[in-house]
Amino acid sequence: IDLKFPFRFYGHNITNVTVATGGFLYTSPFLHQWLTATQYIAPLMANFDTRKGGENSAIYYDRRRGKHVKKLHKTLNSDCYDNFIVQWKSVKLGDENITEPFEFEVILAKDGTIKFLYKTIPVNINEISDSSHPVKIGLSDAFYI
Repeated sequence: IDLKFPFRFYGHNITNVTVATGGFLYTSPFLHQWLTATQYIAPLMANFDTRKGGENSAIYYDRRRGKHVKKLHKTLNSDCYDNFIVQWKSVKLGDENITEPFEFEVILAKDGTIKFLYKTIPVNINEISDSSHPVKIGLSDAFYI
């Protein structure tokens, strides 16, 4: 997805990202099998499957004002201009017995700020299995050669 502004990430100007169903943004232009180990922004990387969440399960992105952010997160002090927002809504884990949905998002601001916002995290993150997919929260700028 093309960003409407260059986003500074570890000294690089990122102009597009790949939104992964697995709860993260992939920031490199090169696709390879190690996406979850290299360049990412992960509010909650896990084995999410949007098919398990039914009709309410979706991943949204917004390159504009992001009015939905103010509705979901009243504490956000931002005018929401010049942001890129991705929301994972009612997503469920693909290989777990956890039946409750997760809801969270990431905001990339034009000034380089990254915000992770969480509305519904039904279990302790440490309880999510990483046997079939990495479970991570954070940033990475590793390179694949």
